[in-house]
Amino acid sequence: MSYIKGKEQQKWTKWKENEERSLRSLNFPEDKINSLREFDWYQFKQERRFKERESVYNESFFINVSNKTIQSLDLSNLLNNLDDAILYRCILKSDIVTKKIINLKVNDYSTKEIAKILDITPNVIYKKIYFLRKKYRKLAKFKRY
Repeated sequence: MSYIKGKEQQKWTKWKENEERSLRSLNFPEDKINSLREFDWYQFKQERRFKERESVYNESFFINVSNKTIQSLDLSNLLNNLDDAILYRCILKSDIVTKKIINLKVNDYSTKEIAKILDITPNVIYKKIYFLRKKYRKLAKFKRY
């Protein structure tokens, strides 16, 4: 789940107001309350900067590479979310390496990372994508007429 700044800031503000109210009821000095607020705000901003850049993944997005096969990235999820029937057929009929490449590309892996994972060159990746695109265009053109 991504970090939502507005909601977190609302939570922090509500928490801080409650804390300040209880400190004032205990006759805590106002200058100390203000310095505490500044310190807490600084800490909140630090945590917010960290959490905004933190990448949170479901376990299904992690890949376990053993014997050069991808085990936990599920291609069926990708295929089930496709709206284009022609693209669905193209990917379904393609070879296993192309399916793995498409799946990794959809999950935001770079070409270099995919090449390392599948132990192939980046040129092979570009060629596989090129031929899949070519097959898709051919089927899409044929389907229109």
